[in-house]
Amino acid sequence: MCEDRMTKLVVLLASALCLFFSPQTQGQGAIPPPVNLSIESCDFNTILKWEVADGNRTTRFNVYYREYENNIWRPVCLNISKHYCDLSNAFVASQAAQEVISGYYTRVQAITASQESPSVLTNRFTFGQNATLSPPTVLLAASGNDLTVEVKYPALNSKSSNLSFDFLSYNVCYRDRHRRNTKSACLKNRSQQQHFRVPEGVVCVSAEVLASIFDLKGNKSKETCLEIHSTNLSGTFLS
Repeated sequence: MCEDRMTKLVVLLASALCLFFSPQTQGQGAIPPPVNLSIESCDFNTILKWEVADGNRTTRFNVYYREYENNIWRPVCLNISKHYCDLSNAFVASQAAQEVISGYYTRVQAITASQESPSVLTNRFTFGQNATLSPPTVLLAASGNDLTVEVKYPALNSKSSNLSFDFLSYNVCYRDRHRRNTKSACLKNRSQQQHFRVPEGVVCVSAEVLASIFDLKGNKSKETCLEIHSTNLSGTFLS
């Protein structure tokens, strides 16, 4: 009786091993994972991109993300065929969302109807280290020695943006074009419109967008110059 039971056990174990190492089961989970993952973030529009190794048209992808200090993975793009995922609404940039300072991770998995790849993890993302801000446009207007500088940041008018951008400030730099050895004077302000008293001559102004809570400085704009015709030489001038 014991020998019969032992024989049956050996047969069952052999069958289980054959099933485990069969070509059908070995194929499960064997599709290659996505490669060359990268995250690009410009003006808080954040996109994760990847490439595929096999080019199978039936392959789809699942994307998850988590905060740096949180182990909970949340879905952001599921069962998609495209090779990118918009993370802009997941990677929240606002003064209230302090967790963004710590950063984010994402992971991508390739799937088919019967197979799935291992998940691939991205490097840690932070706005301060990995994001960029476009240069603003600078508009100048003058009335005598009173100069008005208006900073136009394109992202503020983006229809896809759901951010208030209340955490942004603007660094405006001024110089006299005819004084070559004079350094630019820069003033930081949260307002997009700034007013200065400037001396007569040609003034040139540039600006950059700052997101100080992320330690992020944008690209500086090209200089915009304007000739100032003095009507009143009294008062305090920007120097």
